[in-house]
Amino acid sequence: MPWPRVGGLRTLELGVPGPLRKRLTDLVVHGHKRATAGLLAEYAVDREEVERVGERLVLVGNDDESLALVEVTRVDVVPFGQVRWEFADSEDEGFADVDDWRASHRWFWERHTVGPVREHTGDPNWSLTSETDVVCVWFRVVHGFETLAIHAGQEPDPTTGAVVPPIYATSTYAQDGIGGLRAGYEYSRTANPTRTALEECLASLEDGARGLAFASGMAAEDTLLRTVLSPGDHVVIPDDAYGGTYRLVSNVVERWGVSWTPAHVSDPESVRSALRPETKVVWVETPTNPLLGVADIATLAGMAHDTAALLVVDNTFATPYLQQPLSLGADVVVHSTTKYCGGHSDVVGGALVVSDNGLGDELAYHQNAIGAVAGPFDAWLVLRGLRTLGVRMDRHCDNAERVVALLQAHRRVTEVFYPGLPGHRGHEVAAKQMRRFGGMVSFRVDGGEAAAVEVCNRARLFTLGESLGGVESLIEHPGRMTHASATGSPLEVPADLVRLSVGIESVDDLLSDLGQALSA
Repeated sequence: MPWPRVGGLRTLELGVPGPLRKRLTDLVVHGHKRATAGLLAEYAVDREEVERVGERLVLVGNDDESLALVEVTRVDVVPFGQVRWEFADSEDEGFADVDDWRASHRWFWERHTVGPVREHTGDPNWSLTSETDVVCVWFRVVHGFETLAIHAGQEPDPTTGAVVPPIYATSTYAQDGIGGLRAGYEYSRTANPTRTALEECLASLEDGARGLAFASGMAAEDTLLRTVLSPGDHVVIPDDAYGGTYRLVSNVVERWGVSWTPAHVSDPESVRSALRPETKVVWVETPTNPLLGVADIATLAGMAHDTAALLVVDNTFATPYLQQPLSLGADVVVHSTTKYCGGHSDVVGGALVVSDNGLGDELAYHQNAIGAVAGPFDAWLVLRGLRTLGVRMDRHCDNAERVVALLQAHRRVTEVFYPGLPGHRGHEVAAKQMRRFGGMVSFRVDGGEAAAVEVCNRARLFTLGESLGGVESLIEHPGRMTHASATGSPLEVPADLVRLSVGIESVDDLLSDLGQALSA
């Protein structure tokens, strides 16, 4: 049985009862500098619980005065000698006995243990031993999304104080003797400080254990599939997957002896029927590209794990600001950071974020072996984009909602695809797992393919172009552009479909442009 951990930033959710959770959260936030049995008595559910606990301490980690908000993730009672301390700013520390701990952390001992408890109990001779039962509170620091986007992985430069991480345009690093690496850096294909900053930020935003940055979204997908698949394995993909994903699976991965089945990921039973004993990956986009279907991530995670498969979620459309798949049970999150994460249509990149460090190590090995890594300038551009992701996504969503209203009312539009519509098949699931509904909108036009193409050609402020997620608005015909590779396959999209990436321009200008593009 592993030693318990106290004060861990990444801990396991074990379902602390609601009332106790609230009280213990208050305890850690407001009382961590006076973590004594007296505070437990103040915040415990009832007097009987206080009496049962008796003289046990509440231990909540080191004296971290910067704590603004923490989330309690577990509460347990163990002998003090079995406690292992885990501080955010140091390596894990284990102590053979209480004397070892006291000698190493005398300041902590005097300030947080002996004095407060002797005062509370009225016993001047009270002493802590390795056998003393203690109440351990597991918690993690919680910051708001925008705070993490600006600060995670981006501490001011220790030499100059620069608040923006530098671009480390270097391929190699000086070593202090053979094997004497500085901060682990030896060659920039393996690791680069600018890329590290981006990877740490992405992992934080997705609430993951590890992030990896790649030269493109497809490079990330390729590395992932090569890492987790072997000949004879099987993959489930969406029946309206991104054309590049379909091309990779059907024209590249299949040649290795990997089979695949398309499924309607908005329908859990469709996914269930596609699963096989040899299924190793269930690949999900939610919302999907380009029909904006919504998958129930938690439900599909359960299905995948029941068959020992990984659930992979392409979170490009939603971004971590609107949706965090790992917290819903997914194993891997995929991003084309070219899109919303970068946000300015000036960089190509991709990313993987995982919930398991072991899988992260395997992916990092393959990333280094295959070599499709993000360059330092590309990593810096994506990191720059992440800093404004929250405010940009709010404007994308605001504008998209206005565009949807116009399209719904227009006589030439036969169908609108947007998860925010109450009539959308996946609206309830989207409302449950997303903060808002995103900036992507698709619609069908009366008159078939020719009419859809004409709408794309008539648009002026909406730029005709592939890609998405930039500050500027884009319009495209998926059947002839992004999804041309799926023509004639089960993933072929409707010929009369138009896809919009709604930007952050003045919304009245966007509405005017769409109105004239739709006019016959």
